[in-house]
Order: sequence, then C-alpha cells, then structure tokens
Amino acid sequence: MFTKYLKRKLVLKEANDFVLENPLELEYYLVESDENYKDEVEPGVKMKYGISVVKKINDECLEENSILNFCNCAGKVDSIINKLADNTVTPIGLKPVLDDLQKNY
Repeated sequence: MFTKYLKRKLVLKEANDFVLENPLELEYYLVESDENYKDEVEPGVKMKYGISVVKKINDECLEENSILNFCNCAGKVDSIINKLADNTVTPIGLKPVLDDLQKNY
C-alpha cells in the first residue's frame, strides 16, 4: 500500500519564452510505502519514501513518473522534492535528476 502527499505545485504560464495557451501544472508528491508494498523495503524498516511528479493541463494528467522506495527518511525526500520543484523538473527528467543527486549524497 502506498499514499501520495502533495508537497509542491507549480503553474507555468510560459515555457522557453513562449506563452502557453493553457497553463501547465507540475505537481510534486512524497510517496509513502508501507513495509509490505512490493517487498522492496529493507527488513525492520516500517516506511520508505519516494517521489512522484505529475504534469497536467486543465486538470488532465499528461505525464507522470514515480520513484518508489527511494529512501527511509521523509525529511531527505522533502528536501529533494523542493530541489526538483525549484528547478522545474518534469516527470521525464525525474529519474536522471535523481541519479545525479544520489551521486552527490
């Protein structure tokens, strides 16, 4: 079982110097997985935390990407979510950016 918590939401009215006809929304979620979800959680660890990024236009989901069971520290994941939102990371960029961030931790 997992639960998603919305942490940040961006509404973009422009992209690469172009005014968008419909604002683009990026939502950044903390994903909490319990110890029984997908058997990927380390023994003895009750919860694991991941990240989900959703791209929407007019409340319609265009793209979503999630990395589950990223680590067992919600505070660390919160900090990473803030970095992702501050740099406007889209769902397609989530995995490569997280890979780069992990190299620096």
